[in-house]
Amino acid sequence: MNILLIEDDAGLVELITANLEELGFSVMSAVTGAEALAHLKKQTPDLMLLDYSLPDMNGKELIETLNKQQTPPPFILTTGQGDERIAVDMMKLGAWDYLIKDILFLERLPDVVKRVVKEIEHDAKLKQAEEALNQSNQLLEASQSIAKLGGWELDIATNNLFWTAETYRIHDTSPEEFNPTVDAAVEFYLPEARLIISEAMKTAIEKGKGFDLELEVKTTKGRRINVRATTEVILRNDQPIKLTGIFQDITEKKKIELEIVKTKQFYENIIEGVQDGIWVTDKNDVIFYANSAMEKIAGVPREQIQGNNVLKDFPEETTGEFNKYYRQAKKEKKPVWYVIKVTTPALRDSWQNGWLIPQYQDNAFNGIICTIRDVTERKMAESSVRRLSTAVEQGPSMVLITDTEGIVEYVNPKFTELTGYSSDETIGQKSNILKSGEQDTLFYKEMWETVDSGKVWRGQFHNKKKNGELFWEAASISAILNESGDVINYIKIGEDITQQKITETELKVALEKALESDRLKSAFLSNMSHEIRTPMNGILGFINLLNEPNLSKSQIGKYSAIINKSGDRLLNTINDIINISRIQAGEVVISTSETSINTEVEEIYSFFLPDANQKGLSLSLEPSHSTGQLTVITDSHKLNGILTNLIKNAIKYTEKGSITFGYFLKEKFIEFYVKDTGIGIPKDRLKAIFNRFEQADIEDKKVFEGSGLGLAITKAYVEILGGEIWVTSDKSKGSTFTFTIPYTKIIKKEIEQIPENINKVTTSTEKLNLLIVEDDDVSSELLRMILKDDFRKIIFAEDGIEAIEICKKNMPEIDLVLMDINMPKMSGYEATRKIRKFNKDLVIIAQTAYAMFGDKEKAIEAGCNDYISKPINKILLLEIINKLFYLE
Repeated sequence: MNILLIEDDAGLVELITANLEELGFSVMSAVTGAEALAHLKKQTPDLMLLDYSLPDMNGKELIETLNKQQTPPPFILTTGQGDERIAVDMMKLGAWDYLIKDILFLERLPDVVKRVVKEIEHDAKLKQAEEALNQSNQLLEASQSIAKLGGWELDIATNNLFWTAETYRIHDTSPEEFNPTVDAAVEFYLPEARLIISEAMKTAIEKGKGFDLELEVKTTKGRRINVRATTEVILRNDQPIKLTGIFQDITEKKKIELEIVKTKQFYENIIEGVQDGIWVTDKNDVIFYANSAMEKIAGVPREQIQGNNVLKDFPEETTGEFNKYYRQAKKEKKPVWYVIKVTTPALRDSWQNGWLIPQYQDNAFNGIICTIRDVTERKMAESSVRRLSTAVEQGPSMVLITDTEGIVEYVNPKFTELTGYSSDETIGQKSNILKSGEQDTLFYKEMWETVDSGKVWRGQFHNKKKNGELFWEAASISAILNESGDVINYIKIGEDITQQKITETELKVALEKALESDRLKSAFLSNMSHEIRTPMNGILGFINLLNEPNLSKSQIGKYSAIINKSGDRLLNTINDIINISRIQAGEVVISTSETSINTEVEEIYSFFLPDANQKGLSLSLEPSHSTGQLTVITDSHKLNGILTNLIKNAIKYTEKGSITFGYFLKEKFIEFYVKDTGIGIPKDRLKAIFNRFEQADIEDKKVFEGSGLGLAITKAYVEILGGEIWVTSDKSKGSTFTFTIPYTKIIKKEIEQIPENINKVTTSTEKLNLLIVEDDDVSSELLRMILKDDFRKIIFAEDGIEAIEICKKNMPEIDLVLMDINMPKMSGYEATRKIRKFNKDLVIIAQTAYAMFGDKEKAIEAGCNDYISKPINKILLLEIINKLFYLE
């Protein structure tokens, strides 16, 4: 048998499935109402276990929805609420049983499922028996319809009507006195019956549908009699050809029936008026009568009760011990009192009691009269009290009951578990024992106004436990009334929602951060569009102007300078994006070395002095208060980047005045500062400016070039080096950026002096042959133009495979390879590895447009001597070549 388990508790699903599969059942599961409805559209199980409380709907809503689509399969309700009203509602919707999810739930489940399965199988057998009985009745009715009590036959084609002798007699006539025709035969019926018989005949002829009518007839002698007219249609090739039927004089029968009806009605009026159910069996133990009260008790029409054999059609698993009491009354021939629990034909568990009164005549058994009183509500009330007591004692919610003065009369174990107060410490005390002072007087005033108005108050308390710990409680408070409607107690049911409150707060903070991040990213994308499109516009625009005829040298120089400046700006933007991506991906590593702080700051001063002078600003490098040269172990590249970013920003945001920078040596760290007289930063923005994308969010509409990532990169570099950074500023007066890096004294070692001229080659690049491996035509042409006068010979290859072949064929001639990394057919890494297999000494410099973290290391690992990123800087390239060849 297939069972569909509808339950959202994964642990409970696993336990129930294991229990049922041990019994031989096949178990499928669904965790929501929607999933269950989708499953039921595809396959109908033999039985459903339906949890009342589902994430998207309750059990009642699911069954009502299913009723609109198809006939629900049998189901057992499971509920953790212990609300009898829910169980009653679901039983009305067709539940075969219900189970409360208490501690005995899994223990009771197998027995209930097995019992319901047997009831389902019994119900199927009962329906089969009813169908067989219906078929037997139809055969009986067909036999009676062709019995020639008084027969007639009509030939539809000729309209000839034939009567038997008995038919003539019923009508007080004879063949000599009456020639039967259809129209003449209809005239015998009383006027109110003529239309009925005429329509019946017409329907029989046209549609082949027979009839069975009881009508009044007036004979030729004027007698008014009751007759039964029964007709069958004879077909040929599915077409009516004859009508055949019988007439039966049922006048006396009608009179007897009328008297019986009157007598029966008299007694039935008495029986139908009583509140108890009454039904009667015949000598074969078959129920032939049931009163209306019985319908109410059983929950089904009396027609479904009558005709059943008490001892055969009602199995003991559904009727309890009733059959035992029935046999006892039959055997002892005296009334027997019974109290039983049964399953009614409507599949409702019911407690019943009453009398079984046997009927005997001449010592022969004639049946039993049974009276039934439904005492289910009384039994359920008793059970409900027990269950409610257990639910309160073992329930997951705190329960507190006070008298009308607010004195505690009862607390359940959950209350003591959560608050730390025992029942002895609580009972007899005021209910405000948990009061924390977090709610004001107005809060409690409005709460009691709601409760005293007869409504249920629902809200949240910030209460205090015995140990002083605060906790959040979601509670409902209501009055308990007596039968007169007077308040006799107050009850509070509460749940600890502290974790829920914490989660809500965390979610709110997370949402605010997500919204802020989304806002800043949108601003960043807008700024990136500006920072990329603006220099590109300058580059493309002035390149087009260079194509104009008759340009002067000064114009060409001016346009070229603008193109170079725009290119530098675009490259800075790309570098910032790459750097922040490396930081965000955690791919930035520290490469430490001995670094002269004095040399670093002096080089930076020299580098930015022209920019400051061009803008009319004073740039000052203040001497350190430390003596002599200061050398530390740090990442000089990142230190340079930090100072460069800060001074570049200072020049950028300062229109007049000065920029001063320097450093102090302290005990364990070096403190650097960059001070300007620029536009300043609002107080509420001092921390925000170090966030990524924040520059793009500045509300000052004055345009400042930049990606908005410089300070974010700077802060990240400072923290990677183990320091911290902060800023002080006054709006419109200037800002001071300060950062620190750790200071570790260097232990000096004696270093062996190496002669400067050892192994030094004294040649120039003009004597070198260069192989450029580049798949991009534009990049190849650019390299040709900028390097054509610097090398003896330049050879080109379009991919790695071609480069390998050229190196093999011209091995002694090639001095240097400029190897592009990303190429079709074969990458520069792979080409370099293959070249190294037959030439270990060839100088190979990797070049790439990606310039991502790790590219240089990968190039060196593949066998390259050095690395340069695109766009190629000619001066830097020549410096690398000079270093590799020791050229002068």
